[in-house]
Amino acid sequence: MNTFAFLFHPFDLPILFKKGIKEESIGRMNQRFVERTLRWLEPIKRESAKIKSITGSEALCEMIMVPLICDQILNMDPKFVLDKTIKAAELAVKMKVSLIGLGAYLSPVGRRGVLISKAVNTPVTSGTTYTISTAIEATIKATESIGLNIQNTKITIIGATGSIGKACASFLARKVDTLVLSARNIERLEKLKSELEQMQGVSAKIECNVNPKESVKNSDIVVISTSCPSEILSVFDLPAGCIVCDISVPHNITASDAEQTDVLVIDGGLVQVPSPVDFEYLALPPGVAYACLSEAMILALEGRFESFSCGGEISYEKIIEINALAAKHGFKLANFRSFGKIVDDATIERIKKARKNRK
Repeated sequence: MNTFAFLFHPFDLPILFKKGIKEESIGRMNQRFVERTLRWLEPIKRESAKIKSITGSEALCEMIMVPLICDQILNMDPKFVLDKTIKAAELAVKMKVSLIGLGAYLSPVGRRGVLISKAVNTPVTSGTTYTISTAIEATIKATESIGLNIQNTKITIIGATGSIGKACASFLARKVDTLVLSARNIERLEKLKSELEQMQGVSAKIECNVNPKESVKNSDIVVISTSCPSEILSVFDLPAGCIVCDISVPHNITASDAEQTDVLVIDGGLVQVPSPVDFEYLALPPGVAYACLSEAMILALEGRFESFSCGGEISYEKIIEINALAAKHGFKLANFRSFGKIVDDATIERIKKARKNRK
């Protein structure tokens, strides 16, 4: 049986206490003390999970937790974080895995896995390609669900200059009426705008805006993919009838009063796995996995032990390829969820009505 490892980290201390190490009593201790203690904990194997394809092939996943939360990964010395991640990869290699996948904020560590792969002499994939694929699919499906033709829409991408945002922009610039690019660096935004306008088949009007709250005005769809672990937008910053596909984990949009507004926030990057798995310690429902984890599963099931998404830009051809492999093995976009709750028909009808009234 093909074996691979997936390196993940808890998003915050509550998830670590409740799901990661199941020691809720630690949650009552001083938070700063706990965060300092995490620095010295070694990576640990969380569990093994067997994945079965609809083709009948199987793969074994060794889930390895890097005991750092989002804020630490972003704000600590990058070399310290890289060394900690390499230690987790070395633990995986001892388990004789043929491929290592990276989750969430570990994905960009060490030039998007390049340095980790080199350090342990094992292929590493960041899962970025399948994450992009599912983000685009979710955006298009969400647009159709509220009765919109994507060619007539205004879509804003927040985090547009990141690898996921850039790839989404490249694809959607050929599909929509207006595309708004938003990120912190105006020079990089303008450069991306120029690159997109020179691409064949691009017909969208393209705008740049460094202010996320201004960028979403009059938007039909908003796609968010950033490396920021905190709130960027509130649902009250968005127009009625707007759908948000938030790929960032944790969310960049507040959950407060989301159910009382005429805005629908979709949890992006969620995939229905073809076998009965339960990654509850990742705060996921049964049978559902993140796209980055799913990419590693798909490659292992296919016997493709290679650094599929590692460093550099993600090509359109690779997105098509991972789509085909996902379909072959029975992976598909999960049912829409909003802050962990299934999006029902009544919610979709509420958003449709809000859009109608907005016009």
